[in-house]
Amino acid sequence: AGQVNLFRGNNPVSKSPYYDSFHKLDMSFELLSWNLKDSKIILSRARGAAIGQAEFESSSFFDASFFMQMAGIDEYHPLIRFKKFAEWYYSETFPVVEFAKWLNRPVESVTGMCIEMANKGFVFYDRRYNEVTLKKKVDDFLNSYAKKKDYDVLRIKSETKVPVDNAILDLKDYRMTVNGVSGVYLSDSQRVAIYPYNRQLVIGKDRDIDFDGVVEAGLFTISGHNFSFSYDTFKINLRNIDSIRIA
Repeated sequence: AGQVNLFRGNNPVSKSPYYDSFHKLDMSFELLSWNLKDSKIILSRARGAAIGQAEFESSSFFDASFFMQMAGIDEYHPLIRFKKFAEWYYSETFPVVEFAKWLNRPVESVTGMCIEMANKGFVFYDRRYNEVTLKKKVDDFLNSYAKKKDYDVLRIKSETKVPVDNAILDLKDYRMTVNGVSGVYLSDSQRVAIYPYNRQLVIGKDRDIDFDGVVEAGLFTISGHNFSFSYDTFKINLRNIDSIRIA
């Protein structure tokens, strides 16, 4: 008693990511466990599993090849269809049945597409009412593809072995400690990556990251402690540098 456990079931919608509005991340993990007397929420592996895998992805992540792949054999990209229908329907929330009529497609196949888009983090799908609500990620993706917006590529992968948990969220300060992180690419074009010591980093509000470790930026490799990355300015504050190497 006094414990909340959330885990992924067999329901297809169960695969969709959790959305974290404080850290601005889409999060995929197997089990959320919270003892209500404690300030810490554990994000971890499924019960009985030896290895835990989790992913924390910027809710404005864009990958052009993934975008094209989603189009498949359809001449129109599914996200464009979602957007156009929402404009026609005058609402970001709409019944799947109406969307299917508009597409002139069977409700079953359109429901399947809606579930798939929910699993990819683009829409919220309400199974009870068979309704979808578009998320901001739809606009972000379409704007990015039209090259209107510079897109970040923040994706943090965590892989841990028993007894280490993937992540721990502390409700006292809302800081989230993520374990099992070998490295994080901050910018593909500028060749910037961070490699945290002990494979651990801490995520704060709006995707800011604190860590001890190594920063690789172009020709420079900088090692040290108390480093922090500010997502909004896209700058890394290097407080205590132990060494700088120039290639």
